[in-house]
Amino acid sequence: GECAFERKTKPCAVSTKGLGSFGAAYWTAKGNDMDQDGRLEFVVKAEVTDRAIIAIFESNGNNSYQKIWQKIYYYSPGLMTFGDVECGDIDGDGIDEMVSFTHLELNVWKCVGPDSFVSIWDRWYYGDLTDGVLLVHDLNQNGLGEIVVSGGSTGPNPPAKTYIYEKMPSVTWIYPAQYDTLWANDTVNLIWKLDETVSLESLRLYIAHPLMGSWLIYQGLPQDTTCTFVVPDTQSNMAFKFWVAVKGYLRYDSIASPPFYIKRRTGIEEANGRPTMDDLCLEALPNPFRNHLTIKFQIPSTKFQFPNSKL
Repeated sequence: GECAFERKTKPCAVSTKGLGSFGAAYWTAKGNDMDQDGRLEFVVKAEVTDRAIIAIFESNGNNSYQKIWQKIYYYSPGLMTFGDVECGDIDGDGIDEMVSFTHLELNVWKCVGPDSFVSIWDRWYYGDLTDGVLLVHDLNQNGLGEIVVSGGSTGPNPPAKTYIYEKMPSVTWIYPAQYDTLWANDTVNLIWKLDETVSLESLRLYIAHPLMGSWLIYQGLPQDTTCTFVVPDTQSNMAFKFWVAVKGYLRYDSIASPPFYIKRRTGIEEANGRPTMDDLCLEALPNPFRNHLTIKFQIPSTKFQFPNSKL
C-alpha cells in the first residue's frame, strides 16, 4: 500500500509494502525525535485478519524515508480488534513515548538506544473492551501526559468504557531491603529514592500489616528521602510493608516497600548503665540446659571499683 501525507507544500508518498498485505493501514502518529538522533519520526499501524504491525519511519534524506523499527502481533483469524497508536511525553522528560493499542493490549514503548524501542508498561483488556482508541495529553498540566483509552464494552452496561492513566513517581527502596529484620524498639533510618518529583506537593509514609491495617509514621516534602523510625514492639508471622503516598496535582499515588519482618531480640541486653558505670556493657544470656543463669560482663576501663562485690 501507499501512505500519503504532505510535507510543507509538496506532497510525497512513503511505500509501506514492507508491512505486507494489510487492509487497514490508517492509524498514524508523529514523534518528536524519540531516539534523539536529530530526525523526527512518524508511526504507521496496520491490521488484517490474523496480524497487526506497528512500524516507525524517519527521514534518511530529502523526501526519503526508511523504516527503523517494527513490531508484529499474530493472533487467530477472525479475532481482529481495531486499535490505535499515539505518541506523547508520559514521564516528563520532554521526549515522546509511543503508546499502542493492539489486539486488546495497551503498550507504552520507550526508546532505549538508536532505533530501538522496548515496552515499559502494559495492560490487557480481554473480557473488558471490544476495541480501543487512544489519546495522550497532559490533561491536568502537571508535566506528565495522561493516556486515555476508550472503547466498546464487552457487556451491555455500560456500553462503552474510558480509562485514564498517569505515570506514578518511581520509588526505589534502599532500606529496608526485601525480607530484612527490624528489631523491636530500635531506631532505624528508612531510606528511599524518588526518581522524579514532577509537580508533587507532599509525601506521607505509612507502615502496613495484613491484620493490623496501616498507620501514618511520617509526612513531609517530596524531596525527602529518609526518615527516622522507632520500630514498634510487635511481632507477626506476616510481613510488614512501608507505603510512600505522594500527593500530586489532582492525584494520589502510593508505592510499597519490599516486605520486612519485626522481631524481638532474644535474651536480656542492657544498653545504658548507671551514670557512674557508662563504660560497663552487661549481657545476660539464659542457658536452657542448666538450672542457673550465667552472667558475662566486660569492664573496658579499670577506673571503676566495685567494693564488697562477689561475682
